[in-house]
Amino acid sequence: MRGAMGRQAWTTGLAVLMAGLCAESVNGQPQSPTYIATWSDCVTSDNQFVGGDGIFYWDVDTGCDVYQQDVYERPMTQTFYATQGRYGAVEYFEYLDLTGASAGFDDQYLYVQLDLAGRDHLTSDGTVIPLGMVERYGFRLSTDPDGRYGVLIVADQPELKNDPNTVFGPIGTFGYRDTDGDVGGADLSGPTGLGVTKSDNPDEEGGTLNGYDAAIISDGRLEDETPVLWVRLSPNDPTHVEFALDYAAIGFSADDLRSLGYLHFEAIKGGPKDPQNYLWNDKYTREEAGSPNPGPGGESEFGTEGLENIYEADTLAGGSIRDADDPDAGGDGGPDAPDGGPDGGDVPTNGAGPGDSPDGGSGTDGGSDTDGDDDSAECGPGLVAMLPVLAVGYLALSGRRGRNRV
Repeated sequence: MRGAMGRQAWTTGLAVLMAGLCAESVNGQPQSPTYIATWSDCVTSDNQFVGGDGIFYWDVDTGCDVYQQDVYERPMTQTFYATQGRYGAVEYFEYLDLTGASAGFDDQYLYVQLDLAGRDHLTSDGTVIPLGMVERYGFRLSTDPDGRYGVLIVADQPELKNDPNTVFGPIGTFGYRDTDGDVGGADLSGPTGLGVTKSDNPDEEGGTLNGYDAAIISDGRLEDETPVLWVRLSPNDPTHVEFALDYAAIGFSADDLRSLGYLHFEAIKGGPKDPQNYLWNDKYTREEAGSPNPGPGGESEFGTEGLENIYEADTLAGGSIRDADDPDAGGDGGPDAPDGGPDGGDVPTNGAGPGDSPDGGSGTDGGSDTDGDDDSAECGPGLVAMLPVLAVGYLALSGRRGRNRV
């Protein structure tokens, strides 16, 4: 009798112990991201050419940088030169060049993945400087189509801030909120909006624009120390930066994510980084922003020598994040790349439609490994479900030992 009671107590204790060990892993931070929509971006990495002076330049494809819509393709230094019938810069940053982005959500977390062209800084003499994801990466979301009353989520130097950097960590992550609705333009009496710039209406900046004016997340935590934001490099690909955000904790619902009016992704090294400078086409006129697009006389379309205040940056316009079983949430037209990345059959453009899952699709732990890390270090329903098996095994072994002692 005492043996049976002891075995039962031991079994119960084992279950409590293992469940306790699992609790922090399951509830303390996200485990395996799920992605249900993807967007492709223009790519500058394949635009390298040799100028008339024999050195390397990089230019931007037509239609990829559109100041009027606050969409930018500028993963390079500021000064541009006209040479060989093209208009290019002499330094290029792979780790700022977005090639695509993905998003998805479960009942707690919004997951966002930014795909970058590479990890190197390339110069005009052919020098390749490996650096990794050492700048600022992020995204902006709002239920309003102009981005008003939304949030800006960023991670500074995800390559360096958390160790190991392939496990979700909070250090270097920040969030900001637009509390007064001037993201999208400060002149609320109009004309205003995402497509109305400071050049169109100076009152869109008006000396009062404060963009994302309230800091709400610091090192992954709200003011009350609640953890809500994490970042990592994808264990599958070190050119992918992944975020996990507890969306309900900052006021979003699953229905909000399914019908987002505004979702933009960004990678930035230069300017403008200040959260209060958004949106950039409201902060700067055409001439203040500059452009990588060629114009007459060896200058840009806006009469500048390339980029001005908006430089060393790349953005991508996304959209709503629909469920995987939504009939309108299928692929964006091309076959999936072997690693599940941006669809291989598409011509990359800013703001392409939603598509298929990257990096492991929408699977979660409980089946095959989808996140590329060591699932033996994780704890989830699968491990908890093993508790009865372990208990039965113990009882069987105990019974055998008891019979041997007789």
